[in-house]
Amino acid sequence: MVLARIDLRPLIVKAIVARFDANPTHGFATGIGVRFAFGAAAQGWALPYSVFFFVDAPDASTWTERAVDVLVQFSVWAKTAGAAMNLASLAYDLFEEQEMSTVGLIPFRLVRDTPVPTMDESDGTTALWQSGITLAGLVQAL
Repeated sequence: MVLARIDLRPLIVKAIVARFDANPTHGFATGIGVRFAFGAAAQGWALPYSVFFFVDAPDASTWTERAVDVLVQFSVWAKTAGAAMNLASLAYDLFEEQEMSTVGLIPFRLVRDTPVPTMDESDGTTALWQSGITLAGLVQAL
């Protein structure tokens, strides 16, 4: 009998947002304000802002259908390369190796993975720099 793997991504999103919301005075939170979202930024957001998303990776076999290896990228957009890199560093500080959880998940920690290079995404009229971090970990359902 093959058991279906549970999609833990919605719960992981809740856990990440809860960690962000629980630390309103952290430098990352104050640096981007409330402009933090899963998947895509709201149209018209002022700089700086941050978006996080799952990086698709090959399905890794785990010892249970209740566990999944995840790779989460946090991207930051700002007016200067220095600001973007600083905010990405603050995102590491807020999320890396910090316990996160929500109803339905065993508390988990994400660790540093592949760095995301800082890139100039300016369009000629507006200065726009992107930088980011990638964190990985094993997340398990209760």
